[in-house]
Amino acid sequence: MTTILTVPASFIFRPFFEEGAHFSINDEAHFFNESANSIPFYDDLLNVIQIDKSEQAPWHEPKRAINQLVDRWNNQGKPYLARCYQQRNRLAARPVMIQYTAYFIQGMHWIDGQPVTSLRSIMTSLKDLPFSPMNVEDRLAFVLTTVDHHHAFITLTQLYDEARKKWALYQK
Repeated sequence: MTTILTVPASFIFRPFFEEGAHFSINDEAHFFNESANSIPFYDDLLNVIQIDKSEQAPWHEPKRAINQLVDRWNNQGKPYLARCYQQRNRLAARPVMIQYTAYFIQGMHWIDGQPVTSLRSIMTSLKDLPFSPMNVEDRLAFVLTTVDHHHAFITLTQLYDEARKKWALYQK
């Protein structure tokens, strides 16, 4: 069964969602089975709306979630985006850049066993985390304002590379 819900105000943040945005939920969809890939912050939205899918919540299994997230980036997102930018296809790159930027933000929270609860002060909250890449606030702001540009892809790649190393140390 599919249900359509309004995105909470705390998640209205461009380029992810605009005012009045909706999303649909599906009983089978969650991060680990990849069926919610097209909706940024899917599991976190369900948590904020208080729809219980806690047995499948990625922040309850941070190591598994981070490993899967990094694997998706390296094997799906990064190669696809590299092809898009090689072909100068910013239009095709845009939704994938938005999704993998959302994954990056989620990973920064999930590694600490926490869901994303709001995007309103996301830059500030990320920079205060002990495993944040250097200048994450400025770099992520650049990615979000120029999400379909090649330089944003390069910056996001660097953020993933730096975060992956810090996440590995943090998980020990």
